[in-house]
Amino acid sequence: MRDERGEFSLIGLLVAIMIFGFVMSATYAAFDVFGRNIRNNQVRTESTDRARNATDGLARQLRNMATPTALQPNAITLASPYDMIFETVAPTGTPPAANPQNVEFVRYCLDTAARKVWSMVMLPTAISSGTVAPSSPSACPGGGSWSNAKVVAQDVVNVYGGKSRAVFSFDSAVLNQITLVRTDLYIDTDPGTGPAEQQITTGVTLRNQDRAPVAAFTATPAGGGVVLLDASLSTDPDNDPLSYCWYDLATSGTVGTCGTGSISSAQFFKYMTTSGQKQIKLVVTDPSGLPSSVTKTVNVS
Repeated sequence: MRDERGEFSLIGLLVAIMIFGFVMSATYAAFDVFGRNIRNNQVRTESTDRARNATDGLARQLRNMATPTALQPNAITLASPYDMIFETVAPTGTPPAANPQNVEFVRYCLDTAARKVWSMVMLPTAISSGTVAPSSPSACPGGGSWSNAKVVAQDVVNVYGGKSRAVFSFDSAVLNQITLVRTDLYIDTDPGTGPAEQQITTGVTLRNQDRAPVAAFTATPAGGGVVLLDASLSTDPDNDPLSYCWYDLATSGTVGTCGTGSISSAQFFKYMTTSGQKQIKLVVTDPSGLPSSVTKTVNVS
């Protein structure tokens, strides 16, 4: 690269410039890859954190789920792998007169095309004591009476690339018997390339879930127009105490708060009536107001 006098030649200088250019290009490419990796990791971390916050928020709402009532016996009104609706108590706000429990319905659903999870609510002001569970829109997020629709998780690949993995899993197919809800979100900001997807899982035991009791009784004729009625066979799956109302469908009397046709509100009852066949009905109710009834034809001698 030097001439006979020890000085740099033009050719040598050009070669040195080319070598320096190659080194700088390689260095810049390395820094560019490093920078893109940092940005991709940041995007992946933000998307995963957002999904984790969404599952944490859903878990809090499920733990605050409204106790079922006779009017609305299913606190969870829709339980499908990609769509869920449940009843919860609004954390803030003054209860409206028509909705003194401040109950609101919450919906979470997966938009499979956009790979996003949406949440929305039916606010307490839109719910009255006679409101039944809202129907689910045909699409996610849909519309109708739902409000405050927002994306709570993105880059969700539960349904992608031939895979169909449930977002929501339940321990029972019967709505009022669900006691455990599991949420699984698979997050991938660049499906098919880059690092593997991230799985976020949350399981919630429904402490406010309540299952309806099962009414059952025996009737033993004792002679002289007397029949012994026994409701001790009635059960409650949550071991809640039960209240009882007996009815003779041919009478019009009233006992306590049981209403027309009632003949007793005790678990065991000696019923004095006339001989013949009687239609006896038993209604048992748990503390949440969930009822169960059974009617039998009883022979009274």
